[in-house]
Amino acid sequence: MLYGDIKTKPEAINFFVRRSARLLPAYFTVLILTMLIGVVLLLPHEVELLMKQGVWSAALLPNFGFWQNAVYFDSLRLQPLLNFWPLGVGLQFYLAFALLLSVKKVADRGLLIIALISLFIAAVLSVVDPTTGFYLLPSRLWEFLAGYYTYQLILKKGLSHDYAGLVSLVFLLALLLIMSISNPGNVFIPSIAVVIFSAKAVGLGFSTGSDKNTLSKTLVALGKYSYSIYLVHFPIIVLINYYPLGGNNLNFKSAANLSIILAATALCAYLLHQLIETKTRHRVTGKQLVFGTVFICALLAASIKPAVSLSKQKLSPAALALNDGQED
Repeated sequence: MLYGDIKTKPEAINFFVRRSARLLPAYFTVLILTMLIGVVLLLPHEVELLMKQGVWSAALLPNFGFWQNAVYFDSLRLQPLLNFWPLGVGLQFYLAFALLLSVKKVADRGLLIIALISLFIAAVLSVVDPTTGFYLLPSRLWEFLAGYYTYQLILKKGLSHDYAGLVSLVFLLALLLIMSISNPGNVFIPSIAVVIFSAKAVGLGFSTGSDKNTLSKTLVALGKYSYSIYLVHFPIIVLINYYPLGGNNLNFKSAANLSIILAATALCAYLLHQLIETKTRHRVTGKQLVFGTVFICALLAASIKPAVSLSKQKLSPAALALNDGQED
């Protein structure tokens, strides 16, 4: 809805630059800060793991990095940047979006055929190679295109009214239920329900009855900060709950622990939104994005060995022996 049709090459480039300018400054800010905290906090072999994850993320390929080197639900592997993988898939989709629209112009049902092929690939990979199906764009493309077709449906029919908002709320509550009972080892079947229910909730026009009531204002505020909240919440949980060799410890140990995590997430999301998101989203150029991405990627790649060496300086002899044993 924000970007409309893309008809020319300059429009396609402008679309991708605007999406990148919206996403990347805050993305790189959280990435770099997580690296810096990691060097101070983590064991050297964990620093090396984190730095390698950071290089993949800086190259805008975090999903490829986790696909190659990790299992999503492997809680014993420290992965503070694990929530970056869908942002990589999203950026890859934006890059392909103009090409996909050109297919639709040549053959009106071409885009639908591509979506069905992607759905078929996702179904096959869910059986033969779930990790590949989970992380890579070809098996996720149908989900993005479901959003595109939901938008097309709204354009033709408009948002419904009367009881549609209540029905939409039922679909949103059903989403929470699906996510709470689905099997983490097989996400394909639940993902179909999630996409259908999301499309229904959006297409019907979720409503709280008025845009002036407290619930509406709260939801709008959450929407405004949602990207910053998404970026910071996972590294904060992992780093606050960190203990040596403990991996991604995502459990809340106490009410105080949960309160600290919520407060840290709220504060960091607010600062990220105010100081980075709002300041850069309309001011960063395509050249700056390209230069910044290449520079940060090269800097992190060159920093792996120095960061590991630096992290060893803070260890006691016993902790260093523990780390060396883990490396062995």
